[in-house]
Amino acid sequence: MSVDWITVAAQIVNFLILIWLLKRFLYKPILNGIDAREADIAARVAAADSALADAQAAGAAHRAALASQAAEKTAVMDAVRKDAADERARLSADADADAAAARTAWAAQMAQTRAAYAADLHDAGAEALAALTRKALRDLAGDTLEDRVAIHLAARLGDLDGDLHAAALRADAGTAISSKPLSPDARAALDTAFHAVMPGLPISYAVDAAQSPGVVLRFGGGQVAWTLKAYLDRLDAELEARLTPGRHARRAQVPS
Repeated sequence: MSVDWITVAAQIVNFLILIWLLKRFLYKPILNGIDAREADIAARVAAADSALADAQAAGAAHRAALASQAAEKTAVMDAVRKDAADERARLSADADADAAAARTAWAAQMAQTRAAYAADLHDAGAEALAALTRKALRDLAGDTLEDRVAIHLAARLGDLDGDLHAAALRADAGTAISSKPLSPDARAALDTAFHAVMPGLPISYAVDAAQSPGVVLRFGGGQVAWTLKAYLDRLDAELEARLTPGRHARRAQVPS
């Protein structure tokens, strides 16, 4: 079998021409289209990546803004709560101060009321008690109040405590003061008792109508007083104790 090399050569040439034509007019446009498509896809992917990055950045900024707003809200709420607490404390302090002032004012008013009541009672009772005492003494013994007090004082001079006795030893003279003149018998009793306790110390007598009924014996820096005022002071102390529950009023020193 013979080979027609001319035909073979022609077919090879035709095949090459076909390959060139395919490459020139078919494959190259297809490859160019594929490259263009890949470039478009790459550009879109890049745009998508950029958009995603922008979205993520925007999301981060939004979250930061929310966190900042939350922090500001917390700070504002804390400030509001602190202001409210300070205002409550101020109002409570003001209320306590007002209550304390009211209590102080009430206590002062009560003290004034008690003092006025005690003063009125003192003034009203002093005269009545003195008059009744004098009347009782006149009715029972025919003596004045001052005479009976002087006799009682004479009987008690020996019981002077150390300080009064020391004051008597330093004195130059003694003075017995009464609201009414003492009788000779009362003076004699007081002279005898006074010189027995303080020998050689002279004693004089004086009358002071403004003095509370009774006798006050003064010598040097010492003093012994047996007066109606002392008993009224005792009454004042008792009244104070009853007008103020829970308080132990200091009892006035009253001669027995």
